[in-house]
Amino acid sequence: MRPGVLVVAKAPVEGEAKTRLAVDVGDRGAADLASAALLDTLAACEEAFPRGRRTLALTGDLRRARGASELARRLGDWDVFRQRGHDFGQRLRSAHEDAAGRLQAPVVQIGMDTPQVTGAQLAALAGTIGSGTCDAVLGPAADGGWWALAVVDPRIASGLADVPMSTPHTGAATYAMLRRSSIRVVRTHALTDIDTIAEARLVAHQFPDTRFAGAWQRLGRAGVSPNALFDQALAGAPCLVHGMPGGSAPLPVDSWRGGCDGADRVLVDACTGPSLDVGCGPGRFTQALAVRGSAALGIDVAAAAVRSTRARGAQAIRRNVFDPLPAEGRWESVLLADGNIGIGGDPVRLLRRVRGLLSQSGSAIVEVAAPGVGVATHRVHLEVDGRRSSAFDWAVVGADALEPLARQASLRALWILERQGRWFAGLGHEADAGRAS
Repeated sequence: MRPGVLVVAKAPVEGEAKTRLAVDVGDRGAADLASAALLDTLAACEEAFPRGRRTLALTGDLRRARGASELARRLGDWDVFRQRGHDFGQRLRSAHEDAAGRLQAPVVQIGMDTPQVTGAQLAALAGTIGSGTCDAVLGPAADGGWWALAVVDPRIASGLADVPMSTPHTGAATYAMLRRSSIRVVRTHALTDIDTIAEARLVAHQFPDTRFAGAWQRLGRAGVSPNALFDQALAGAPCLVHGMPGGSAPLPVDSWRGGCDGADRVLVDACTGPSLDVGCGPGRFTQALAVRGSAALGIDVAAAAVRSTRARGAQAIRRNVFDPLPAEGRWESVLLADGNIGIGGDPVRLLRRVRGLLSQSGSAIVEVAAPGVGVATHRVHLEVDGRRSSAFDWAVVGADALEPLARQASLRALWILERQGRWFAGLGHEADAGRAS
């Protein structure tokens, strides 16, 4: 039977797709690039495989994706099914099982991170796996992973569930897994798998006729990365914020670069045990927690913020809160200071993520706006030296609007208080703590 293709994809939803890339280009820019990459991938597959030989294993909500209508039209001739499994390795194994059941043929599996792939390259993969000379074909990726795996039988791919994914050694570990099962494995050519800004820039430059390159060019015209301008602001450049209530205003970087003041101490004192400072900025809270003797880690998408926090003698890593993080489910405190409940523009989604980071006894320590402002999401730009960033979403949550949002994330407000005109709250899994006022 002629081989078929399996594309394993994540719906390019803003804030959910390509989160490593979003650190540099923003959530919307990353989703636009992911959408273009997926469309390029589908087009290449359609050159190599006829109708009835195309399957796609999907996670995420395609209706919310960037380019949703074009993707829906393109997938009209595809057999689309949902991914199954708790982690990526399990989902890959299940996708191979499901695709083989539908195709009743050898399967050529690729992802959506190599928009430069061509129909001729995929046809060659199909020819190799269909020739009877091997049991599997593995396409290595430049970052140490792999971009393609073709197998004659889905049982060959069952070992993927035990291979550590998204590491510099995933390709070697996958090859070793196949060889341990006495599988006849052939390696094919390597491609660059796009996960970082450098890889995106390289592929867009080398393959200018792809949809991906077009999306990259549009992204460049749309404005500077917010993180790039935030880095400049942390270095001392005056920075304006446009799009928030009350009109344009200076970004209050100077107050963040100093030490913790009296009101800040409310947040520090509320943190207990190992604490994660989300959107740590220059690191005043992470430092204060570390000086107190607490195990503390700051995370921020801005490189300058991480450098500044480390320069204070505290621990920090450059990471999006929606990326995999150390010690998930074991943090006693997760701190959202300086209005960082606005990150991503969707407070409920952020609080659900925070709940997953907390231990069962842990609490989120949150700074919110004054009562009466409700909940609103704003499309915001940064400006430094006349250069505007691309837009990003930021939410504002009033103190009296927090508890309904928390309940949607299976959290409860344990206390809410005001100090020096600022409002703070503690959120936890349980509702047995008293409310302060």
